[in-house]
Amino acid sequence: MLALYIASREEDTNLCEATRADRIRGNYENKIRFFASPEKVFEVFATEEDKEGEPQMSYSDFLDCLTPYNQGELMQR
Repeated sequence: MLALYIASREEDTNLCEATRADRIRGNYENKIRFFASPEKVFEVFATEEDKEGEPQMSYSDFLDCLTPYNQGELMQR
Protein backbone atom coordinates (compact mmCIF):
# COMPACT_ATOMS: atom_id res chain seq x y z
CA MET A 1 0.00 0.00 0.00
CA LEU A 2 2.85 2.38 0.83
CA ALA A 3 4.50 1.76 -2.57
CA LEU A 4 1.26 2.69 -4.33
CA TYR A 5 1.04 5.93 -2.33
CA ILE A 6 4.67 6.82 -3.13
CA ALA A 7 4.15 6.11 -6.84
CA SER A 8 1.07 8.33 -6.95
CA ARG A 9 2.95 11.14 -5.16
CA GLU A 10 5.81 10.90 -7.72
CA GLU A 11 3.31 11.35 -10.57
CA ASP A 12 1.90 14.47 -8.86
CA THR A 13 5.31 16.15 -8.79
CA ASN A 14 5.26 16.53 -12.60
CA LEU A 15 2.05 18.58 -12.48
CA CYS A 16 1.81 22.33 -12.02
CA GLU A 17 -1.03 24.81 -12.09
CA ALA A 18 -1.35 27.16 -15.05
CA THR A 19 -0.43 30.76 -14.41
CA ARG A 20 -3.00 33.53 -14.78
CA ALA A 21 -1.36 34.66 -18.02
CA ASP A 22 -1.53 31.11 -19.42
CA ARG A 23 -5.23 30.85 -18.56
CA ILE A 24 -5.99 34.22 -20.18
CA ARG A 25 -4.07 33.27 -23.34
CA GLY A 26 -5.75 29.84 -23.39
CA ASN A 27 -9.23 31.36 -23.09
CA TYR A 28 -8.44 33.79 -25.93
CA GLU A 29 -7.16 30.97 -28.14
CA ASN A 30 -10.27 28.88 -27.40
CA LYS A 31 -12.51 31.75 -28.51
CA ILE A 32 -10.51 32.05 -31.72
CA ARG A 33 -10.68 28.27 -32.33
CA PHE A 34 -14.43 28.04 -31.85
CA PHE A 35 -15.84 31.32 -33.18
CA ALA A 36 -13.40 32.90 -35.65
CA SER A 37 -13.12 32.43 -39.39
CA PRO A 38 -10.45 30.04 -40.73
CA GLU A 39 -8.41 33.03 -41.94
CA LYS A 40 -8.26 34.47 -38.42
CA VAL A 41 -7.31 31.08 -36.93
CA PHE A 42 -4.48 30.82 -39.46
CA GLU A 43 -3.34 34.37 -38.65
CA VAL A 44 -3.23 33.72 -34.90
CA PHE A 45 -1.56 30.29 -34.93
CA ALA A 46 0.90 30.51 -37.85
CA THR A 47 4.40 31.03 -36.45
CA GLU A 48 6.68 30.57 -39.46
CA GLU A 49 7.32 32.67 -42.54
CA ASP A 50 8.32 31.60 -46.04
CA LYS A 51 11.01 33.28 -48.18
CA GLU A 52 8.67 36.11 -49.22
CA GLY A 53 7.63 36.85 -45.63
CA GLU A 54 4.18 35.26 -45.93
CA PRO A 55 2.99 33.42 -42.81
CA GLN A 56 3.16 29.63 -42.83
CA MET A 57 1.66 27.11 -40.47
CA SER A 58 3.86 24.23 -39.34
CA TYR A 59 2.49 20.81 -38.44
CA SER A 60 2.70 21.61 -34.71
CA ASP A 61 0.92 24.95 -35.32
CA PHE A 62 -1.85 23.06 -37.09
CA LEU A 63 -2.23 20.66 -34.16
CA ASP A 64 -2.25 23.60 -31.72
CA CYS A 65 -5.05 25.33 -33.62
CA LEU A 66 -7.17 22.16 -33.43
CA THR A 67 -6.51 21.27 -29.79
CA PRO A 68 -8.50 23.32 -27.25
CA TYR A 69 -6.78 24.74 -24.18
CA ASN A 70 -7.46 22.70 -21.05
CA GLN A 71 -8.10 24.69 -17.85
CA GLY A 72 -6.66 21.88 -15.72
CA GLU A 73 -3.15 21.29 -14.53
CA LEU A 74 -0.18 21.40 -16.90
CA MET A 75 2.69 18.96 -17.18
CA GLN A 76 6.17 20.33 -16.53
CA ARG A 77 8.83 19.43 -19.07
